[in-house]
Amino acid sequence: MSKQYKKVLCSGITWSTLFILLFAVNIVASTPKFEMVEELRTSVVKNLLFVTSFFKLVRIEKLVVPELVDIISNDVILDCQFTTVDDNFTLQWIFNDGVTPVYEWTPYSEPKVAGILDERLDLTYRVSRFSRDERRALRITNLTSELSGEYTCIVSNHGTEVRKTKAMLIYSVERDFQLTAENRPNSTVIFLTCTARGVYPRPDLTLEYNNAMVSGQLQRVVRNDEGLYDVMCFAYADVYAVGIKSVVACRLFLPQADYTAIKKKIIFNGGNQNFISSCKTTAMCVLISLLYLII
Repeated sequence: MSKQYKKVLCSGITWSTLFILLFAVNIVASTPKFEMVEELRTSVVKNLLFVTSFFKLVRIEKLVVPELVDIISNDVILDCQFTTVDDNFTLQWIFNDGVTPVYEWTPYSEPKVAGILDERLDLTYRVSRFSRDERRALRITNLTSELSGEYTCIVSNHGTEVRKTKAMLIYSVERDFQLTAENRPNSTVIFLTCTARGVYPRPDLTLEYNNAMVSGQLQRVVRNDEGLYDVMCFAYADVYAVGIKSVVACRLFLPQADYTAIKKKIIFNGGNQNFISSCKTTAMCVLISLLYLII
């Protein structure tokens, strides 16, 4: 059947017309003298099924999953906005590539919660005042880094299933950020140490002096009990060789969260003066770096 014929069929025959025609044929078919009309009734039914195949029984209109969420937030809401022809549907949420749903709900019943969402959901939360979709959304509390991942909403209705997936990152900025510069008397070699604790995802930590990366630096990264990263970077540098004033810095970068923090020290022959700065965008960090060069 051509696409043009399908288009005409869908636009020219309304639902009410089809049902009235089907009802009329049923009445006629019930009369013995019109037994031959059974063939016509079968044909109408087939055409009705053909037309309904053009209409989706279930559709996900919008999937709301925040891309970035600060770990200090009180909660986060994930919402799966969908439409169905009736209330005979099942809604599920899947985490990453899991097989078992972490959330499953059918209208007018209590949801089932499992896996990573167990004891994290506010089951009193209602996203809508209509009972048929009031519990489609998730209000997640007690945020931790392990909640980072892909969330898939699946809605099934009368054998038809649709799904959408989005990723969410629970990030954590530094809880403690330290830069130290130690040197011995009458020595131009200085030992630099930088530590950042309680960050997520895995950070990049680099030591610099006078806007150049220090060579030969070593890094140690560990995962703490909360699933966050503690990282230490250290190196030796001949900072006095470049002049009477040197700027040493430690740069912390969280790639996926687009977060950068910088801590700097301005070192003189007679001692050092400490400066601390943090910035969340690359442009802000560039501006701060220029200000340090002017000092």
